[in-house]
Amino acid sequence: MRTESVLQLLRFKEIGAIIALIVIFAFFEILNSQFMSISNLTTILETSAELGIMTLGVNLVMIAGEFDMSVASIYVLVPVIFEFLTLSGLPSIVSMIIALLFAAGQGFINGFITTKGHIPSFITTLGTEYLWLGVTLAITGGYFVSLTKGKNIIDIFSAQIGSTSLRLSILWFIGLTIVFYLIIEKTKYGNRVMASGGNPAVADSLGVQSWKYKTSAFVISGITAGLAGFALFGRFQSIDTSFGTGMELQSITASVIGGTLMTGGYGSAFGAFLGAIILSSLDNGLVLAGAPTFWYQAFVGIILIAAALLNIRLKTSLVGG
Repeated sequence: MRTESVLQLLRFKEIGAIIALIVIFAFFEILNSQFMSISNLTTILETSAELGIMTLGVNLVMIAGEFDMSVASIYVLVPVIFEFLTLSGLPSIVSMIIALLFAAGQGFINGFITTKGHIPSFITTLGTEYLWLGVTLAITGGYFVSLTKGKNIIDIFSAQIGSTSLRLSILWFIGLTIVFYLIIEKTKYGNRVMASGGNPAVADSLGVQSWKYKTSAFVISGITAGLAGFALFGRFQSIDTSFGTGMELQSITASVIGGTLMTGGYGSAFGAFLGAIILSSLDNGLVLAGAPTFWYQAFVGIILIAAALLNIRLKTSLVGG
C-alpha cells in the first residue's frame, strides 16, 4: 500500500517543483525568519506574477514541442506600441487591442515559419527576438518610455487591490493559471497540443494537423508576453528595453522546474506557476540572506539541471519513454 501511495504521488507532474518549493522555503526561513512573513510572501507573489504570466504561454509552446525565444522583446515592445498609439490620439482600449493583435500576429509568424519552413523554433524565435528588439530600440531611441495616457486601462493589470499591497497582476497570474490548467488538462485542444509535441508524426497520421496546434501555441505565447508587459508597464509606470533581458530563458527555466519536458508532449500549467514562484523565492531569499547576486544564477543552474533530470526519469518510469 505504501509503495502504491508513493507511485500515485510521483504521478503528479509538479511533484519535483512542490518538493523544491518546500525545501527552498524551509532553507531561507532558517536563514532569515522574515522570509515567510506575510509582507515578504506578498513580495514574492508580486515579483513572480509578470514572469509567471509569460511562462504560461512559453510553457504551452514547450508542451507543443517548440521554444519561444522572442517573448522578451514582445514583453517590452507591446507596451511601447500601446503608449505610442495612445499618444497618437487613439482610445486606450483600441491601442491595447492593436498591441495585443500585434503580439498574436508575431506569434503566428513564429509558428508558421517554424512549421512550414521546417526551421528549428529556437532559431526562428531567436531571429524574431533580435528583430523586435531592434524595432523597439528604433522606436524609443534607447530611452525610457513613460506611461502618460491610458493609465486607466493599464491599471487593470497592476493597480493595488484596495488598501493592501497586493497588485491585480497577482490575480491575473492565478486566474490565467486556472484557465491554462483547464485548457491543457480538460479540453480536446490541450490533448492535441500534447500529442503535437510528443509525437507530431503520429498526431498528423491521426488527422490532428500538428502545425496548427504548434502555431496556435506560439500565438498564445505572444499574447501572454504582451499581457505580462502591460503588468510591468503599470508597476513601473515606464518601460525600457533592458527590462526584458533574460526573461525568455527564465520562462523556459520556470517551465522545466515545473515539470515540463524540453522534448515536448509533457507538462502542466500548475507546474509553470510553481516554477515562476520558485525563481522569485530564490531571488528574494538570497537577498534576505545577504548573499551576492551572482549566487542566484548558480542556484538556478543547479535547480534547472536537477529538474530536467528528475522530469525525464519520472516521465520514463511512469508514462513511458
